Amino acid sequence: MNNYGPTPTPKTTNVVGVDLGVKTLATLSDGKVFESVKSYQRFEAKLSRLQYLNRKKRVGSAHWRAAQIKIARLHRRVANIRKDALHKLTTYLAKNHGIVVIEDLNVSGMLANHKLAKSVSR
Repeated sequence: MNNYGPTPTPKTTNVVGVDLGVKTLATLSDGKVFESVKSYQRFEAKLSRLQYLNRKKRVGSAHWRAAQIKIARLHRRVANIRKDALHKLTTYLAKNHGIVVIEDLNVSGMLANHKLAKSVSR
């Protein structure tokens, strides 16, 4: 009998708590720390430059549209880096822990605070 499917991982029943942070992406109750990817901070200067160069272009022109596409690509790249880091974290948690407990957070309130917004939305 040929079994070509993925081999199942043994189910564990250990419990882990996850503390989402501003400085770090997440800290587990067993002491493991997942660092933030800081994708926005890495590309912030480039994004600012592209937006600065685009400000004098006539809205709707071919050059304006091309610049908007470059800006959108950079935003998409930042979002994909962030999404990849979250996917790797959740995959690790799902594979290695039976029960995952996450804290309650007022994310919308933290996003409203302009000092925390950039760190929280990473």
